[in-house]
Amino acid sequence: MAQLTIRDLPDKTEELLRIRAEHAGISLEAYICHILQKASLTPENNSVDIVQMAEKYFGSEQGVELTLPERKTQRSSIDFIE
Repeated sequence: MAQLTIRDLPDKTEELLRIRAEHAGISLEAYICHILQKASLTPENNSVDIVQMAEKYFGSEQGVELTLPERKTQRSSIDFIE
């Protein structure tokens, strides 16, 4: 098993983790190990995709058909020099 050292961990963070570990009935080391294992199994790309979210709540499965407007030509650049 690997060993890790965490430097510069704020005292307040350590205190809160120790309290949570105590409530869970396990050691601080076991609690932190559990957190790290859980984090390592979480998919890396778990960011929210606004289009997927809109489809989930307002998509065709909910009786709503989303249509995106066609993209127009690019805007002309603005010239600030007189």
